[in-house]
Amino acid sequence: MPVRLFFSCTVLLLACSFAESAETYFEVLDLEGQAVLGTLVQLDSGQITVNVQGELQTLPIASVVKIRNLIPNPYRETSSAAAQQHRQPPPSRSRLTNAANAQQQTNAQRLINQLAKIQQASEQAVQKSFPDTVITLELTDGSRLTAADFSIADGQADVRLLELQNSGLPNAFSLPLEALSAVRFSVRGLSDVVNPSADWLRLAVPSAEGDKLIVGNPGTFDVYTGILGDVNAETVFFNVDGTVLPIPRHRIYGLVLHGEVPPTTSPPLATLTHWSGTQGMVSDIRLDGEELTWRTASGLTVSIPLDEVSEIDFGEKGIASLFDFERVHSEFALPFASELGQEHGGLLRTFVESRTRVSREIVLDGNVYERGVTLQGSATLEYHLPRPFVSLRAVIGIEDQFRPWSSSVLKILADSQVLGTWKLRGDAASQRIEVHLPQNCRTITFVVEPLLRPGTSTILTIADPKVVE
Repeated sequence: MPVRLFFSCTVLLLACSFAESAETYFEVLDLEGQAVLGTLVQLDSGQITVNVQGELQTLPIASVVKIRNLIPNPYRETSSAAAQQHRQPPPSRSRLTNAANAQQQTNAQRLINQLAKIQQASEQAVQKSFPDTVITLELTDGSRLTAADFSIADGQADVRLLELQNSGLPNAFSLPLEALSAVRFSVRGLSDVVNPSADWLRLAVPSAEGDKLIVGNPGTFDVYTGILGDVNAETVFFNVDGTVLPIPRHRIYGLVLHGEVPPTTSPPLATLTHWSGTQGMVSDIRLDGEELTWRTASGLTVSIPLDEVSEIDFGEKGIASLFDFERVHSEFALPFASELGQEHGGLLRTFVESRTRVSREIVLDGNVYERGVTLQGSATLEYHLPRPFVSLRAVIGIEDQFRPWSSSVLKILADSQVLGTWKLRGDAASQRIEVHLPQNCRTITFVVEPLLRPGTSTILTIADPKVVE
């Protein structure tokens, strides 16, 4: 296996004025599902500051799930379907409504003014034509580059990024071949950049036997194994059994460089995506005015105008739904219908349909939760955690459809340690809870028991349980 070289290739941007360009607005979404809309003032691996109509709001990066550009993709696609696929959705209506309801009238008006500015900036955004074909590079750290040109000479790959091609800024840099995993030529459209064919995904796996040269089209690929040499705009030089073959580049679909699958490293800070399809597995990030610089774990450093950023996704870092993990144990004890009382016997029939489903709509105090589970009678649910987490968050209560004729006791355990006990009655409001987990905790268990009130059914709902790293 070749030694994996670390490198640092910086794309230097010329000094230029961004003051006359339209402002770029972003939506910053936190772990609680709350959104902040505005322009970015500060961004680094520690925190982010957003200008919301003259008011600065700062959030720690540890609490941020996603930063999303609210201006539409400036690149025009030849296919209307492809263009629709990569068009950014508008800010969430439900989050905007909740934000307005939570603030005073002046803050609600500020939000309305902010949305008007976002709409105006969207209408003024400069449109660009996506080239008929581009080149995509896959790096060993999981990053992807969308290039306007690419060549290889003397063990170095020279790249020109598409997003800087017509900006008047320097966009060429070099990287060692050890950092390169695969190359696709003649990629047609943004949808093909982000969604390569299944045939390519199958073939684009490095092999210790040598480099792979792939000729043809999806479904009819021919694959040759050898040693990759220099590559220029017209020719790819490929050594097969000691003979160097000059192959016209227009005949080649892609290249896969030799080597083993790189070892698993620590998760990146974020996944940063450009409008052009470039995607970086980011370990560090810094905003300087309107210039955003990001760096990968392997040392690749790229600087681009801020308005070229589509989104920065921190979603895999720090939080996960408990329902996504394995349920290793469960016990249920349905009560007799008489426990519900004669006039409310229909509750049992309603309940049987939803007892263990975690994907149906849950309504608590008029609030809708996409993921939840309703339990009746004595019940136990135990989930396995694949890695350590520090806390558990959830909403607990009685579903609106079962009120007020219900009650229960909930215990939450981490491994064998009881973290807390809650008594819940159908006439009380639901509540948000957060409990801290012991170090190296590997299981979380919910135990539901009757509250021992005669003639009252034992029903309890757990909605949106999340664990936080």
